[in-house]
Amino acid sequence: MITVIPHGALFQVPFAALQKDAKSYFIEEHALCYAPSIHILKYTRRNLSRVCYAEQAALLAIVNPHPFVQSDLPPLTFIEENFENITEFYPHQDDTQEIIVLSGMDAQKHLIRQHVEHATVLLFATHGKAFNKQPQNSYLALAATVAEDGYLRPPDIADLNLHAELVILLACETANGEITGDGVNGLSRAFLVAGAASLLLSLWKVPETMSMEQIWQFHLHWRGRSPVSKVRALRKAQCQCLANNQDEVRAWAMFTLNGEL
Repeated sequence: MITVIPHGALFQVPFAALQKDAKSYFIEEHALCYAPSIHILKYTRRNLSRVCYAEQAALLAIVNPHPFVQSDLPPLTFIEENFENITEFYPHQDDTQEIIVLSGMDAQKHLIRQHVEHATVLLFATHGKAFNKQPQNSYLALAATVAEDGYLRPPDIADLNLHAELVILLACETANGEITGDGVNGLSRAFLVAGAASLLLSLWKVPETMSMEQIWQFHLHWRGRSPVSKVRALRKAQCQCLANNQDEVRAWAMFTLNGEL
């Protein structure tokens, strides 16, 4: 396993897709984890120690919010219709709230705040946008209502009281933002400030079918019958997707794991 601490433009580089030779990729031999800086690792380790109910995973998922405030954002119908395949990896008990899925009009800021403190895994399956020059305007799209504008921005995220082992941002370009001396300022930093121990982020825009496939493969190895660490689960998922998409790096190398292993 290798921890990568990028600098400058290297934050945009998918190290998993670096080629050892013409026939093999870096990810085929090494599991990769990223950290914004050595200094930040101290905080992610602290965040990991604060995870609530670490022995019992609890999922809070925000899936296909609508209506979006921007009419040009298409609905994520495929993800919503197939999201049950992800929830199967989490405990199902009638007398507890270990799986909460907020979709459609329920995907609002105040409902997220209501449930987020008890989630060990927080997953956003929505549209996202990162801005390099004005990172505080970056957003994850939520349901737009009369009372709420439908944008979850870094200041909103930083105010969340997270106790999450992992935050999964199943949205476009969530690893991007303003590159600074101690990492990327934007959505990712806000989640670390809020208390996330690790983040699964995307480097570019990817069709929802490909994103969903890799997140399912990740869960299969992380929370399946023979569980491995998050970093090794992502490697296994990417290798499987690589095998199915030999000629298309963008189809399998989009996600990076940041923070704790």
